Amino acid sequence: LVGILTRQATELLTGVPTPLGSDPARLTANLHLSVNLIGVMCAVPLAGALSRLAGRWVPSARDREDAPRLGEEALKTPELALVQARHEVLRLADAVRDMLAGGLKALRNGDSGFNRALAAKDNRVDRFQREITDYLSRLLGLSLTREAAQSAVALIAASDDLESIGDIVVRDLIRLADKKALSSMDFSPEGWKELEGFHTEVLGLMDATRDAIRAEDSLLHAACLSRAKRLLAEEGTLRLRHIDRLTKGVAVSQESSRIHLDVLHAFRKAAECLADLNRAARGPVHSDGSATIPP
Repeated sequence: LVGILTRQATELLTGVPTPLGSDPARLTANLHLSVNLIGVMCAVPLAGALSRLAGRWVPSARDREDAPRLGEEALKTPELALVQARHEVLRLADAVRDMLAGGLKALRNGDSGFNRALAAKDNRVDRFQREITDYLSRLLGLSLTREAAQSAVALIAASDDLESIGDIVVRDLIRLADKKALSSMDFSPEGWKELEGFHTEVLGLMDATRDAIRAEDSLLHAACLSRAKRLLAEEGTLRLRHIDRLTKGVAVSQESSRIHLDVLHAFRKAAECLADLNRAARGPVHSDGSATIPP
């Protein structure tokens, strides 16, 4: 189009004195240069918007690297498909653990920028969970052995529970961190010690659960479930201890006390998700105390 317009303009202006010259060759070259300069001047203000638009259409190298690696060809071999899906569930667990670890930092730092960056990680977690679930659902539509079907169902449940923990970080912990920062309040030294200790135990349960998923070990899942039950009981004890401090006037304030208890409850909800994950992976318990475990 530019070439056609340039030729037409050259024919019209040849022999006519203009700032671009009257010689046909020089006039053509100058017209080309002028049109290109005008195009550049028009495009510069739109560069940012065009770049963002292109980013939506074409995945970045980082997005491609972060995307779940679930091969279509593997669906023809269920055992291979399950290996790939389990590997992606482990990557999902790593991402969720990173978010959960950041939850306490958000409460400590009161940095809105850090909180926004932490919340943005939930998008990756949601994508992983969605693609893992879709992939395994397709696998379940094929002819599978009973054991393979049990494994697929257990992995779907695991990805759902892990995604729920990511939601807890965003909807509960980051919200509470923002509220705490806006109010310029703090917890008592005893309160911080309890929250940090319980948070560390939940992270430890997360690590043990990840090891159980990797090992496909029913005994490890059973041990993780017992550990989760102890944590849930411990949360009740910590809650009562905090209320006792509040009645004695030790807590910093009523408002900080409410946030403290809400944070403690958020950690408890994360432990409940891990309990559900390990219960599903362990399989049903029979009357003789044995369990049916997806291999």
